[in-house]
Amino acid sequence: MQNLLHPEWYPCGAPLPGAASPPRLQAMDGRPAPALFRLPSLARKSCAPPQLLLRWGLLLVCIGVVGFGVVLYASLLSKLLPPSGAPFLDAVRRDWYYSLVVPLTGPVIVAAVYFHWLSMKLFKHA
Repeated sequence: MQNLLHPEWYPCGAPLPGAASPPRLQAMDGRPAPALFRLPSLARKSCAPPQLLLRWGLLLVCIGVVGFGVVLYASLLSKLLPPSGAPFLDAVRRDWYYSLVVPLTGPVIVAAVYFHWLSMKLFKHA
């Protein structure tokens, strides 16, 4: 059976087989809604081959795991280990400011994005 999602048989931007079209918004008199108020179609898939998407996904997961390991070493493990003799690792071991401030920027950014979203919602519906 041939793969229907392959770009050779399935052009980019065409709706998927069996996918329902998104509901169309209509004005009170039955006319179609202006383009500004139409919902985006979720029935379209990416034009990239699945292998490429899988590679990008694995790359992003690997970057996350390596970043987690670096932050874990800098904030916890380096403080518990004896001096190594390597100047860079000893500098990380002696540092208390950046080893704690860098991991804390993530939750602060999440809080800032949430409050930005909340303020935009309050402004929009006020």
